[in-house]
Amino acid sequence: MLTADELRDRYAPALIGFEGRLDPASLMAEAEAGMGLADWGGEEHGEAGFRQRLHLLCDSLETESALSPLGRSRAHSRLYLNLCGRLGVVDWHRRHRAPAPIAAPLVGTGLARAGTSFFHQLLAQDPDNRVAPMAECMIPAPPPGDAAFDAARFTLVGQIMDFHGLRRPEIEAVHPFAPENAAECLALQASAIGTEYQAHWAIPTFMARASQDMPDLLRWQIAVMQALQDGPSDRRWLLKTPQHLGTWEQTLTAFPGARVFINHRDPARTIPSILSLFAAFHRQNTTRAIDPKALARGMVERMDSMKKVTAWRDAHPQFKVVDVHYKRMTADPIGEAERVYAEFGLHLGPAARQRMADFVKTSRHAHGPKHSYSLEEFGLSEVDIEAVFGDYLDRYGIVRERG
Repeated sequence: MLTADELRDRYAPALIGFEGRLDPASLMAEAEAGMGLADWGGEEHGEAGFRQRLHLLCDSLETESALSPLGRSRAHSRLYLNLCGRLGVVDWHRRHRAPAPIAAPLVGTGLARAGTSFFHQLLAQDPDNRVAPMAECMIPAPPPGDAAFDAARFTLVGQIMDFHGLRRPEIEAVHPFAPENAAECLALQASAIGTEYQAHWAIPTFMARASQDMPDLLRWQIAVMQALQDGPSDRRWLLKTPQHLGTWEQTLTAFPGARVFINHRDPARTIPSILSLFAAFHRQNTTRAIDPKALARGMVERMDSMKKVTAWRDAHPQFKVVDVHYKRMTADPIGEAERVYAEFGLHLGPAARQRMADFVKTSRHAHGPKHSYSLEEFGLSEVDIEAVFGDYLDRYGIVRERG
């Protein structure tokens, strides 16, 4: 097991400025030197696709993102973290040739900013659920288990989050970040060079390719989960990302027996909220002025995935999906958790209920700083929302939050 000092030395490059070009070969060599490893996974772990995505991402960052000096340093830091993470997970699998399977996880999805993070964090209070804290996703190897090392991991990741600007007031007002927060699936896919980068940098060419590689990214996510789990476990995994709407069938294939719930909220509220978050991220990493209307056009196109999900559900009525409405969930969070559990035949014990109650009392979702946003600042109107999402709102009986 590494010592805390060795851990800090290993990840020192993630906390310093970087002025060079983001070159795949140099980045991989830097990670190999830091980890003392050089096996990138081979065919078993989709190495060819990983390398292609890394090359495309570096090219997109250099040619499309208008990187500021700080944005360049943060991109280098994130790439170094993810490359080191990949080497560590591959090494774990080389030493554990028969990893325990991931059975019947709870999988949450829904429109971004529809309360998915709050509900995910709420359900994570149940000790029967296994989640991956952000600290474990950013530094997945070695797996958790040693108290002193885990404390050092969480401290270091807090410092890296600050370096990435994730806990600046303008970001915290939109979405809280902390090493102990339950991470979503994009963070578990990050060390395969996944799609999480789109939130922070303009990388359309990379995203066009990465969005086609979701089966590979999901397979890698499972590999990371197996390493973090580090053996058989009777705890069920709790997963979440809005992206599962766009990769619905691929996600269900990757996780047989998944118990899926979908968070719903009026897109007139969710779309400007996620746009404001992306704009805040992009603004702190680029020299280019942010075009809110251009950001909005791409977002609306990507978020209209519910039609395909609804059509699939209509064609597969035997597959249970539980719908979680934002208004009902915020009015009675624990009651909604109980309802979801009951639908899936799960039991919410008294210890879990108390932990959930304690979480609700202190949740940033209910008590943290609020941010303001509107459709108009992104060149959108309620008419635009109705044109794209009116059928969705009516079909699921979603309360329109207007005025």
